[in-house]
Amino acid sequence: MSYQLSAVIADIELLREQTAELDHAVLGELRQDFALLPVTPQLVEELTGALPDYSVEERDDEHPFDLVFGTALTAILARWSGRGPVAYVEAEFAGGLGYQSAAVWLAGALRWG
Repeated sequence: MSYQLSAVIADIELLREQTAELDHAVLGELRQDFALLPVTPQLVEELTGALPDYSVEERDDEHPFDLVFGTALTAILARWSGRGPVAYVEAEFAGGLGYQSAAVWLAGALRWG
């Protein structure tokens, strides 16, 4: 069994407000008033006006994500975090092997990851 995850996790009301006008935003409700927003190429394009860029580098501490955080996407997540923590999570597993990475923005700045 395998899976791939690329998503933003934040307060459900924050994500509802920020994505209400977006065609490609689908929220999955989580416990404790959080929601998961799958990050698809269509969503990134809708948010930033450009197709997403993906890393060709081998994943390591310096390059933990497949998705490359451009200036526009980083600014959006930082802006959203002015109202509470916003996490970007990525994971991919196949046959028990894989990786997982996360970054958290709070009060407009990257705080973890």
